[in-house]
Amino acid sequence: MIIGRVAVAGHSMLPALRDGEFLIYTDLVAPRRGDVVVARDPRDGRRWLVKRVRAVRADALELCGDVEGHDAGWIPRQALLGRVVFRYWPPARARFL
Repeated sequence: MIIGRVAVAGHSMLPALRDGEFLIYTDLVAPRRGDVVVARDPRDGRRWLVKRVRAVRADALELCGDVEGHDAGWIPRQALLGRVVFRYWPPARARFL
């Protein structure tokens, strides 16, 4: 079981998520099309991606940003850290996702 937190860095998820927001994610909930997830970047394992699920296969997820041109493409399931469930910072924008 993983429950973690991650900071949004960049603008690829505007307007849903903004640079500097903090999110909680978990691997207890299976990702579906349209969900926001956290995954290790398959090209650089030190980097994490916060993206929306465009499509789901048994072995991979297709991830994209909400801003056109910020797609991550297909990533293997083992790169998935979890599905984002809550934005807790800033307090004015706190809510379940």
